[in-house]
Amino acid sequence: MPGGQVRDATWVTALGVLLAGCFGRSGPEGSKSVEWLVSVSGQESRWIVRLVSYIGMLKTDVNVNHRGWPWYPGNSAWIEPTALSILALKKSLAWRQSSEVRARVQEGEELILSRRGHDGGWNSGNPSVLKYDVPSYPETTALALIGLQGRSCSQVSAALGTARNYLTNTKSSLAKAWLTIALRCYGEGVPPLADTPVPNDILLCALQALASPSGNHRLLTPGVSV
Repeated sequence: MPGGQVRDATWVTALGVLLAGCFGRSGPEGSKSVEWLVSVSGQESRWIVRLVSYIGMLKTDVNVNHRGWPWYPGNSAWIEPTALSILALKKSLAWRQSSEVRARVQEGEELILSRRGHDGGWNSGNPSVLKYDVPSYPETTALALIGLQGRSCSQVSAALGTARNYLTNTKSSLAKAWLTIALRCYGEGVPPLADTPVPNDILLCALQALASPSGNHRLLTPGVSV
């Protein structure tokens, strides 16, 4: 949640847990946040939606057999909040070992893998709609790879190739930053981002700093803290 006065928790809980994991800090509040993340899942994981999917009445071919994370409780799961929640929970295992957390992480990873598009990357969460393939996006491809760290090479190699192609061809500064971070997290040697004026967007500026060769992109890998 963005502040103590706001009663409803949202996807930003993952960022709080991730930040705590980066600094190796825990406590009662951190444990409650982890428990909240474990308990939340997208609405498509409800039994009624799975039944509708089983009888072929969904308009998308999205796999609803795995639980991911939504932007807001009560909504459907999407790739970005799922990837960030997975990474946050992986970080939490450094100070809070839990078989339940590990199982939830694995289920989230399976959701991401099941929603990979035909071009090898990921879009927001629907690889096809009404039997038509939906192309992937560079930013979500990068975030999905960050969430999938630790999976076997065979499961991510094609996506890494897609990410490399996106990095070469995209004109988006945001996409370049996320893709560079993701590839560096997998140990790939990526050229520094081209010199550009410092952006006015503080988020973009922070991501570009993380993406630099001397940046703290390693903090976005499981098990690494300051």
